[in-house]
Amino acid sequence: MKIKIVAMTCLLTACTMSQIQPTAFVLANPTAVKIDRTAPVKEIKTTDDLSRWMNYYYLHPQPDLMISAVDYIQKNNLARPDARNSIVAFFSQLMAQNPQRLAAWTEHFKSMDDKLKGVLWTAMWQANTPESKKQLAIFTKSLNPEMQKATSKLPAAIAIEKMPIDGPGVLDRLWSCFCATGDDRYVKRIIEVLPPPNTNGAAKVTGSVASDMMRAGAAKWSLTSNAHQHKKVMAICMQARQQTTNPILKKELSAVIEKAQK
Repeated sequence: MKIKIVAMTCLLTACTMSQIQPTAFVLANPTAVKIDRTAPVKEIKTTDDLSRWMNYYYLHPQPDLMISAVDYIQKNNLARPDARNSIVAFFSQLMAQNPQRLAAWTEHFKSMDDKLKGVLWTAMWQANTPESKKQLAIFTKSLNPEMQKATSKLPAAIAIEKMPIDGPGVLDRLWSCFCATGDDRYVKRIIEVLPPPNTNGAAKVTGSVASDMMRAGAAKWSLTSNAHQHKKVMAICMQARQQTTNPILKKELSAVIEKAQK
């Protein structure tokens, strides 16, 4: 089994490129009432519970739900390739935030299947803190020989906010880090790549220009979606628009804000 971070879209419903519409329940009267998705989650019994816990963790940090979250992910086979970027990034932040809990978490992680162990190992590697490095050495011993060999070849982890945004997978990681921490820098990193490249009026573009256009479009979509669902993302976008002297960036941010407010 090869351990790697796959640049795909993922599990989280609001923070990432793969969006699932908020659920609603219907009362007997029969008036439809939307669930307050930002309210704290008491326990993780459904995929919606898991998504809400992860999406709005920065509003209601609940590290006590880490074990049940991991168990739910394994039971329901949610650590799929298209979800791994988000799971790795999100869990790496919780591991960094909770060094005093990591030893107990690591002991529990040893009981997971190989697929989820690979995801959790990568999250611990990505956390890159003194305690995560200590527990990583312990956790590695629980991997099968093939996985141990694969993980031994990985270089030092790069901080997610410093990764080049070369695909939707990095956007997913940045949004997951924001959801886990509420830190402005992850949103500001995405705003940096919002302005589309200058095509000089060309009808058709290829190569790096086309890639930059796709990256800008993905950044715009994700900023709009998250500004609509997260008041803090909206505030960051509005502040960035006010502060920037770049007319192109100001125009793009205005478009994000206008659409997100609808």
